[in-house]
Amino acid sequence: MSAKYHFKLASGKVVAMLILATFHAPMMAEDLGKADRLVEAAVYASHAREEIGCIAGEMWAKKALATARRFHSSNQADRDTAGAFLAQTELLLEESRLRRKFLEHVSSEVTRLLTAGQLETAWKQIAQAHPPACDGRLQQQRSDLDTRSAQAKLLEAEAERTMRWDPKSALKLFQRVRSIDSEFPGIDLRIAAAKGSQCHRAWGRSIGKAALYTVVIAAAGAGAYYGYQQYEHNQARLNPAR
Repeated sequence: MSAKYHFKLASGKVVAMLILATFHAPMMAEDLGKADRLVEAAVYASHAREEIGCIAGEMWAKKALATARRFHSSNQADRDTAGAFLAQTELLLEESRLRRKFLEHVSSEVTRLLTAGQLETAWKQIAQAHPPACDGRLQQQRSDLDTRSAQAKLLEAEAERTMRWDPKSALKLFQRVRSIDSEFPGIDLRIAAAKGSQCHRAWGRSIGKAALYTVVIAAAGAGAYYGYQQYEHNQARLNPAR
């Protein structure tokens, strides 16, 4: 047995002994052996409380009920105590069932939020549900959230490094961040900035090309005008009467 199990068993026996301590009269010798069943049932009920909301919790509660129902005593006070224990364990079983259904609903909602990329909202859903360690579904979803959040942060950092010299690539990286986590802080502003930077660079290149074309055309025009002036001068010399 593990140390954890020994601790649970000890805690359960403490609960059981507290239950048995409420007996109002000394137990008869023939009842002592039967009392062990109620002690055992109390241990099972303690496990059920620790794993409430999980299938295992319901299993422990059912085992506690089955064991307690085999308890018999010739003392009315003992029977009353056992009856009270059964009633409380029935409530525990129902509470565990309701808790499990609630956690199933939370898990379905978290799945929807993950698909939509709403990581922050998904985190809040899990945090508010306080899922037990025995709930494998929500524990796995929490791990998935950790992975996706870390991936989005790495992409965002890479986009920031790329922004100055290649806003087009940075824009694509920022868009990937948003596809993973649509609630990533400031992601819409970063995308808008990357688009603006990309347009500014494209406009700058267009202006540069236009300026170059203007210079070329101006130079060509100036050359043509100079050639025409030379032609007129030569014609004047050859035909002075004109």
